[in-house]
Amino acid sequence: MAIDRIGGVLQGTKPPGGTSVRWPTGARAGVGDGGIVKALAAVCVVRRVERQDLMALVALCGEHALYERATLGTAADMLDGLAHALFAPSPRLQAWVAEADGDLLGYATATVEFSTWRAREFLHMDCLFVREGRRGTG
Repeated sequence: MAIDRIGGVLQGTKPPGGTSVRWPTGARAGVGDGGIVKALAAVCVVRRVERQDLMALVALCGEHALYERATLGTAADMLDGLAHALFAPSPRLQAWVAEADGDLLGYATATVEFSTWRAREFLHMDCLFVREGRRGTG
């Protein structure tokens, strides 16, 4: 699916059931079992970040910065900046979180940019991070 712009709704085919995408974490498709996907762990939900996720998102950003060996602003500055960027009347930043069993497993952020050569908007992914213990599980 090509995503040309975002304005509350991604263009293209919506996932069944609305704006969240669900799949079993740790799911694998096996040829010997007829290609049936087996759920090995809790259901993971990918959804837009909500205001009540901000503290956990800042914690994920901190883990991401450690992984990248980068420095991060203070938690207070991060909270204020992210709240404004994500929840302003015209948000500059879009963010999604992956959640299972009430815990945030990771996040992705993106901004809408404009391509002069294509003469249209496009989605630029800024960050993609999954907690260490949850990587490689599907």
